[in-house]
Amino acid sequence: MHARSRFFVRNMTAPLSVGLFLLAAASSLFIGCAGHAEVKPEPSSDTVVHFSYVSDAAAGICITGDFNGWSENADCLHRTGNIWSIALPLPPGRYQYAFIIDGRTWRKDPTALLNTTNGFGDENSILIVY
Repeated sequence: MHARSRFFVRNMTAPLSVGLFLLAAASSLFIGCAGHAEVKPEPSSDTVVHFSYVSDAAAGICITGDFNGWSENADCLHRTGNIWSIALPLPPGRYQYAFIIDGRTWRKDPTALLNTTNGFGDENSILIVY
């Protein structure tokens, strides 16, 4: 009987893993706003969003948006080669954001599908978390 229960658990793990993968894949299709953003559902109400930016020349890159009160240095990306990245837990909502390169140059996400004017003659990227 003990061996049978382990077999049952093993067989149920694959469908559960496939189901969670499909849920994550479907969520990322509907996010469609932050290029290079990978969405992973978590048990809490927040969703972890992975942001990335590619730059060889930057000495530092931070992300700013209405999710962090437009702080210019609260959420700085970590560098691996020429790829800068950060994972942020965000509750469902619509967010504007931009990257700040070397503490002075604001850039929209170059791969974002949605952008909006920011009132300063430039654009912010849009992220929608469901």
